[in-house]
Amino acid sequence: MTVLEGQDIFVEDFIKQEELIKDSLQPSEIQKFYENSTILLTGATGFLGKILLEKLLRSCPKIKTIYVLLRCKKGKSIEKRMEEEFKEPIYEMLLRKYPNCMEKIKLINSDLSQDEILSPEDRKKLIKDVSIVIHCAATVRFDEKLRHAFKTNVNSTKYFLTMAKEMKNLKVFIHVSTAYSNCVLREIPEKVVKHKYNYKKMNDLINSIDDDLLDKITPQILDNWTNTYVFTKSIAEGTVQEYGKGLPVGIFRPSIVISTYREPLRNWVNNYYGPQGVVFGAGIGLLRTFLCDENNIADMVPVDMVCNAIIAMAWDVAQIKNENPNFEQLTWKDDVKDDNNSNDNDNDDLIVMNYVSSNKNPISWGKFLDLNYEFRHESYSKVMLWHSSLTLMKAYEKIHRFSKIIAYFCLNTWKFEEKATTNLWNKMSDKDKEIFFFNIEELDWNFYLRNYLKGLRVYLAKDDLSTLPEGRRKAKKLFIAHYTLVTLLYLLGLYILWRIYSIIF
Repeated sequence: MTVLEGQDIFVEDFIKQEELIKDSLQPSEIQKFYENSTILLTGATGFLGKILLEKLLRSCPKIKTIYVLLRCKKGKSIEKRMEEEFKEPIYEMLLRKYPNCMEKIKLINSDLSQDEILSPEDRKKLIKDVSIVIHCAATVRFDEKLRHAFKTNVNSTKYFLTMAKEMKNLKVFIHVSTAYSNCVLREIPEKVVKHKYNYKKMNDLINSIDDDLLDKITPQILDNWTNTYVFTKSIAEGTVQEYGKGLPVGIFRPSIVISTYREPLRNWVNNYYGPQGVVFGAGIGLLRTFLCDENNIADMVPVDMVCNAIIAMAWDVAQIKNENPNFEQLTWKDDVKDDNNSNDNDNDDLIVMNYVSSNKNPISWGKFLDLNYEFRHESYSKVMLWHSSLTLMKAYEKIHRFSKIIAYFCLNTWKFEEKATTNLWNKMSDKDKEIFFFNIEELDWNFYLRNYLKGLRVYLAKDDLSTLPEGRRKAKKLFIAHYTLVTLLYLLGLYILWRIYSIIF
């Protein structure tokens, strides 16, 4: 796998060159699978969803339709939001190649935090048209209120599963979870682990008490779970197992998702979550300390490789189901299920895939931070601070809050089973491996992190690479100012000690 060396020039040079994806007259096996398909994609405006939507439209150009669920936000209609969405730089390559690609997108007004996510008309339309469901919508706030986290992460999953059972043309349903959905264990198998709460138990509990009481007892409900995100994602997996019985369904579990590796823009990121928030905060002077065990593995996977793996997994799950003579897709009417039953009855058809870097290409937190420090001079930003700034207080609050939350994942380590990922990669043709590259063994951490800071600088600090000389000058001034102050304080301390010594003796 070849990659292009980054240069200290403008954002345009982050765009991956077209020769990295070799076009030909004959589509690949995975591209054929997506031909004429109608996809329901949830979470299309999230960090992962944006890259997934772009990749599907660019690398599977014969897709018929992608239904995107959106809600009105801040007084903006769903049409206005999508119009603004496509002004982001990650869609530039796509729009160059396929100027009319937006015609394939159909918007559906929805709100995942509501009990009835879709209108009856839209629900009926999706049941009739959709053949592939990729459910990656979720609230990723680790400190989210339990009620909202449950409705968004769990209730929506059940809603789409019950809807999928009415889809006569359904080829596959992929539920995007997290590798840390069972973080209370130290060894994570590629199967659904039984949770003490199934969907019905948790739903009954939440609906039986008010918000104040629920907030008070949330720590007791979570028990050993570190936050509401991983807690509800675990219940959501049990919900997939329970309500996905008879469906061609798979669960995809990525570890910590970080900025892009090579496409559509190198090192693109749009949020402060995870390691990027820590590095960004430290890089501009907002974050001075960070709690982690430098010897522990930083289990991170680039978002574009995650999306490629999701696309490939959907193809694989559909193939497995088609090749299994004992598999028979059931409709909702055929599958009469007692809601009082927990997920004790295993769904043997359920395919789970852990996608992590710790097994095949590990990097420690210490090495990760050292490399960022080593390459810092290539990405100095003019927005660096020496003291607090009210203008960046909101960013500081986000980074500081999340750095405390992520500490749990930096102080612990897990061992993940990863057979499904290896098997999938080995099944793929050479052409598909090039188009939908996700082999973590071939990820060059040195190359990636050399450009990682540039991505944070451009996309989070909104500081164009053309100002790099100014950033370096500012860094030099701050360096001199810092050590001048340290020296003065040191001399002042010596003077005070000398005066005390003189008075005593």
